[in-house]
Amino acid sequence: MNGLCSPFNRSPYQSLEFHPHNDTHLVVANTLAAVLAGCAAINGTLLGKGERTGNAPLEGVLLHLSGLGLTGDADFTVLNDLNDLYEELGQGVPAKYPLFGRDAHRTRAGIHADGLNKFWPMYAPFNVPALLGRPLDLSLTKDSGVAGLIFLIRQHTGTELAKDHAGLRALHESLTAEFDAGRQTAVEWEEIAERALKLSAGGRWYAPGHEPRPVPRQTRQECPPEGMAHRRRRRPQQGRGEGPHRRAA
Repeated sequence: MNGLCSPFNRSPYQSLEFHPHNDTHLVVANTLAAVLAGCAAINGTLLGKGERTGNAPLEGVLLHLSGLGLTGDADFTVLNDLNDLYEELGQGVPAKYPLFGRDAHRTRAGIHADGLNKFWPMYAPFNVPALLGRPLDLSLTKDSGVAGLIFLIRQHTGTELAKDHAGLRALHESLTAEFDAGRQTAVEWEEIAERALKLSAGGRWYAPGHEPRPVPRQTRQECPPEGMAHRRRRRPQQGRGEGPHRRAA
């Protein structure tokens, strides 16, 4: 890029404009190279819309230019509304589209969830919620483990359960049984929300069929106090030599 731009930059009156497409996955890299080589203007679109494979995604270019200190801070959160509009128009970005795709910040692996639980910068590329206004998310699979459940519940309730929490273990065993039985789809928050909210509120969730049986309330007749005989006392008979009124011989 330097070799292409430098001959044109000899004249101070010459302004170069760069118009790239993403034909070979290099559109952001080429755009940044053009800026560093001296191009005065670049062409691009928000969320990479455009002919063929799309134009330079301006949000990606600005993210890197800001990191290089070549431009001021930008409010990337406003693009969430544009993303929703594209979705309504039937032109939504792919699920794995960088930054704003539905799955761009979603993990499924337990080892990633464990890292997020312990020290989230070790996995997340940057402070995603603060910069983009989008959450770090997780879909539960057979590989998500207890760590995945802990992360998902904390993200949605603010409560972090211990790994040895009995109710958490019971919920994990129930989900594991579903996957062992052949389930192929991931489990999303909406499916476990009711059970998870009960756990975060201090209750305990039991797998279906494993609920504790209610203890029947016992009456005094059913369970007499300890030491109390269950027999009738005999009344002393008068005049027959029994009891305190026995006749003298």
